[in-house]
Amino acid sequence: MAEIAKIRGNKYYSEKKYSRALSCYTAAIDKDPENFTLYSNRAAAYIMMEKFEEALSDCQKAISIDETYTKARVRGAKCLMMLGRLTEAKQVYDEIISKNSQFSAELNSEMNVLELLITTYKEGVEHMKNRRVHKALSSFLLCNEKAPGCKDYILLISECYARSNNETKCMHWLSKLKVSNNSDDVSYIKCLLYISLNKQNQAKSILSDILSKNPQNEKAKTLYNHLVNYQSVKDEASKLFSNKLYEKAIIIYKKLLDYQSSTCNILATLYTNIATCYSKLNKNDDSIKYCTYSIEADNSYTKALFRRAKSYQDNNQHDLAVKDYQSILDREKTNHNMMLLEEARKLESKSKTDLYKLLGVSKDATIDEIKKSYRKKALIHHPDRHTHKEDHIKAKEEQIFKNINEAYSILSDTKKRANYDRGGMDGINGINLGGAGQMNPNDIFNMFFNGGARPSGGQRFSTSRSNSNGNFSQVIAKSDFIQISFKKQNSEYDNTSPTCRNSVKRMILSSILSIQATSVEAERTFSSVELFLTKTRPRLSDE
Repeated sequence: MAEIAKIRGNKYYSEKKYSRALSCYTAAIDKDPENFTLYSNRAAAYIMMEKFEEALSDCQKAISIDETYTKARVRGAKCLMMLGRLTEAKQVYDEIISKNSQFSAELNSEMNVLELLITTYKEGVEHMKNRRVHKALSSFLLCNEKAPGCKDYILLISECYARSNNETKCMHWLSKLKVSNNSDDVSYIKCLLYISLNKQNQAKSILSDILSKNPQNEKAKTLYNHLVNYQSVKDEASKLFSNKLYEKAIIIYKKLLDYQSSTCNILATLYTNIATCYSKLNKNDDSIKYCTYSIEADNSYTKALFRRAKSYQDNNQHDLAVKDYQSILDREKTNHNMMLLEEARKLESKSKTDLYKLLGVSKDATIDEIKKSYRKKALIHHPDRHTHKEDHIKAKEEQIFKNINEAYSILSDTKKRANYDRGGMDGINGINLGGAGQMNPNDIFNMFFNGGARPSGGQRFSTSRSNSNGNFSQVIAKSDFIQISFKKQNSEYDNTSPTCRNSVKRMILSSILSIQATSVEAERTFSSVELFLTKTRPRLSDE
């Protein structure tokens, strides 16, 4: 009778009628309770129904009857993975592969999913620790996609939505939990949601209920203490700010960042307060950084955009200030915001008019002095030197690099410089500061390698921007390849030999022409090449 029920169960399973298959396997087990394959088969049906706890229990029963039954171990490991018990799952998979190498290929896909879950979960936890709730949410959603049976992932996703003031999605995810709505875990998340919705009294009431039932609930206890003490600590920081004790105020505000009661909208306010303190201390880079944190925490918090735009202006990053004021106007179309945007545009335009100041030279500077200053500043502010810096620093250096290239494109051209000297930016008849886009490639070659001469005419770089993003990376890669290959293929390579060096330069120039890099990209490339060459031979000017 057990065998007949098993055969019937297998038939239903193949037809994807898992509930019927489950009933048949259960009937078979009742007839033959020591048949380990029946438990494994029922576990397979449970897995397809995403009932991983029940499936794991059956796998463990099968193994208890026959410890050598590997199929039950494989299914048990999958259940552990789906339940978020990643360390245990990895241990079981490793044991299976070490004892049965033939399973290695079969388990390759499962192991890849497990490694992805381990990495993604760690990233999500780290993001939560660093208060990057939206990034944490992305990580936990991916975990849930790969392992939908894990209660912990659902709780973490619900918490992210609660902290983000998204009541609808928070409640939607909580409804997926097969637990009581009054469980401590669910109640804790509801408290966070109430705090985010500015309903602190309801949150306190729920926390009091949790602690009355379980006084040792540390999460609830910490959240309650933070919630009760938050306002008094914030008032202390505000008083310090009013008394112009900005550095002390920053310390208190940063302390509040670590409060569990600091949901995303509260974090946005705290970050902006810290940014304001830094602005008062004339630490504009820090002010910009914390404004950016605020916007990441709550993209709707317009006050952070106002503060960041002002800090950008104070930091002479007028193009970025214009972008922020434009974003503000897009959200709130008022005359005041329109006026702020127009003023920002005027400041941006004005900041680009003193080209001599941009290059750090006097108005009577010679071409050689202009080129020398340009090369020095280009190397200092080249984006490749700042790839590991924070985003706002990289943006600042990128803009400076762009501005000095634009300034050089005018001041190194005799006609454009004369027109500029007569009438400022109006004197160059509307020529874009990006005039470097019209540079002859041989001019760029000479600019960096042959004393700075810049003749006009001849073949020109493409000024199309349609494929510029790919071009620059190709230029860098190809230039690096040429330099390395040249040195490997020429064992007699002499760094002091003009012949050797010019061979390298010609090949690099040829590579840039072959992919039609834009002029700005070409100048950036040659800045990198120049940095390379200065490290591999005494002095370029010795040629």
